[in-house]
Amino acid sequence: MLKDTFTAIQGKLNTIQAINYVGEDWGQLDYYSDRPPTRFPCVLFDVGDLDYVDRTAGIQDALGTITLRVADSVVRNVSSKAPDADPGKAYKMYDLLEDIHKAIHGLEGETFKKLKRVKLSRVLREDGIREYVMKFKFSGVDTSAFRR
Repeated sequence: MLKDTFTAIQGKLNTIQAINYVGEDWGQLDYYSDRPPTRFPCVLFDVGDLDYVDRTAGIQDALGTITLRVADSVVRNVSSKAPDADPGKAYKMYDLLEDIHKAIHGLEGETFKKLKRVKLSRVLREDGIREYVMKFKFSGVDTSAFRR
């Protein structure tokens, strides 16, 4: 179920041209001071919480959260008073967040039901990376322990 969900999410995110790196979150934005092992802007995904309830022997219903970390390294002057101000560049993160929401919200597959965005929050960092966390609720059926 999780593999199917992640594969579908990755496929949808890969269609957004503004994203330069899409992958599972294994800590690319953490513990790297100068150069995180990613290209910006990036989207990293992982499961937040997943609760299981038995349906029948070996089959469980799951309800959980998928977390998307959306990050960009902003190394330009985004002041509207700068001589070469470009409002389009200053707000491109919000366009990206909107594109991600449109691509992922309502996504469903064979083993999981529609993903629904439930939260967006800003992560304050000291390294110049601008990061937002988007959370999506979803449910699904795990049949991996089913024996016939």
